[in-house]
Amino acid sequence: MWDGRIWKGEVCCLGAHSITCKFPGKTQEYTWHLSVVYAPNDRREREEVWWELAGAKGLFSGPWVVCGDLNTVRFLSEKKNCIRITRAMNEFSKFIEDMERVDIQLSGGVHGEKNEDFRNIKQSVLHRDTSDHSPLMLQCGNWDPVKSFFKFENWWLQTEGFKGGIKEWWNSFACEGRPDFILAFKLKAFKVKLKEWSKTLQGNLALQKASILILAELEEIHDQRSLTEKEIYTKTALFMEFKEIAKQEENLEDIKREVIKYYQNLCTEEDGWRSLGAIRNSHMITPEDNLMLQSPFGVHEIWDSVKAYAEDKTPDPDGFSMAFFINYREVVAVIQNFYDQGIFEKSFNATFVALIPKKVGPKELRNFRPISLIGSIYKIISKLLTERLKKVVNKLVDT
Repeated sequence: MWDGRIWKGEVCCLGAHSITCKFPGKTQEYTWHLSVVYAPNDRREREEVWWELAGAKGLFSGPWVVCGDLNTVRFLSEKKNCIRITRAMNEFSKFIEDMERVDIQLSGGVHGEKNEDFRNIKQSVLHRDTSDHSPLMLQCGNWDPVKSFFKFENWWLQTEGFKGGIKEWWNSFACEGRPDFILAFKLKAFKVKLKEWSKTLQGNLALQKASILILAELEEIHDQRSLTEKEIYTKTALFMEFKEIAKQEENLEDIKREVIKYYQNLCTEEDGWRSLGAIRNSHMITPEDNLMLQSPFGVHEIWDSVKAYAEDKTPDPDGFSMAFFINYREVVAVIQNFYDQGIFEKSFNATFVALIPKKVGPKELRNFRPISLIGSIYKIISKLLTERLKKVVNKLVDT
């Protein structure tokens, strides 16, 4: 199977044991070939396959992938109860060497191994549904590990024993200073603990899914035969290991510079005369309104603002969702200290600007709408001020 939007597949060579297809790109000038093989069990007959593939290779140039059921292996570890290197195994290895091919190791599945020599090529085992053969997926790209962005998952709160565990972590962090400094310190230390916990089977949803699929595969194998030592070890280790999901790293420096330049020009205007219109001289708000606007933030007022936000919304730039802060009343002391001192920890003021497409397939920066992503504490304070201003806004804005 291939993506017909990207590749055009056509048969270019049909042999007794193989089919070779040509795949020219539809969106780019790039062509590669694929040979699918079903080799016979007999070693002498299998020699014809190697000659057949070598002849097909002479008809084209460029990238070439060979796959299929070759009915042979290269290494002892690839076959059950294999105790010696056979002539057929040597012939297979010689064919790969003569054709200048690379035998990509599998990743994932029961017999998966890490591919260290060719990090930009990945061959992984997929889950099988009906066939007794597992499908394979070959990918090319850059899988160098990058620092992942922390995100608090609300479903963690539903995990048995999680709330009790995080309260123990939270109370173990000792720090002195202003309430906002203490909260910032605890959140930073708490992220480290949560990142470690999220790499366990209990805290990682992707790992849970992969483990369930592999366990199901092992159960199918166990119904047919006894599990090997390696398969038993894999089944046992599923609940003790974690494999980090790497993300593709992209270079966005050129895009960043263009975005800055665009909005600098957009937000610049020439000085000139501007009519201010009639200015009202009368008092716009009453002394009672003024007292309400400047009064200290009450506990119930702060708590109502926190609960007003949807718990299941995307976490803020600090990585924590509002569902997390609902469980920790330290936020009240931070807000009240902000009212008294007029300052809070600098990290709470971190803001990110994201560009949201206004239409499908945007091609210019003006096709994007910028939105500001602010931290949780900043958002709570903004909500408090907004709720107070809503009560007098009709007196401040002319109609």
